[in-house]
Amino acid sequence: MPGPSRPINTPGIFNIGNVQGTSNLLTGLSSNKPESFVLISSASVYGQLSGDLIEEDSPLLATSEYAKSKRDSELLVAEWCDKHNVDLTIVRLPLIVGMGAPGALGQLINAIRKRRFVIPGDGSAKKSMVLATDVADWLVDNPAVSGTFNLTDQQDPTY
Repeated sequence: MPGPSRPINTPGIFNIGNVQGTSNLLTGLSSNKPESFVLISSASVYGQLSGDLIEEDSPLLATSEYAKSKRDSELLVAEWCDKHNVDLTIVRLPLIVGMGAPGALGQLINAIRKRRFVIPGDGSAKKSMVLATDVADWLVDNPAVSGTFNLTDQQDPTY
């Protein structure tokens, strides 16, 4: 079986997955509009490599292809929800942690287990994170809330 036609991290792949995928979903929903829409996004849309308690109304200065695709998906969904009078909740998340973590955390855990990970520096770097089940609980506890929310556990452990 042949592999992908281009490497996963090439520019454009996040746009295809996030922006085009979101656009396709919205097209499909146009004939059966929901009352509300929840979009899971990323704190990376702010384009900040560091920050403490970033406000939701901070400028979206995304720099990476991934962050730009998340920002563009947010704008696309916001426009669609406004046009179709659908309530919108955007949840901007830092690193998501939990059992069987996918993505960056899963890769980090696997690298550590294989002893192929080196942490440069003195171990004082901090990382915001949120437990996946806490996000689910927050969404269940706030079913009618609209707006944009940065969710974190505010612990920011060092590594």
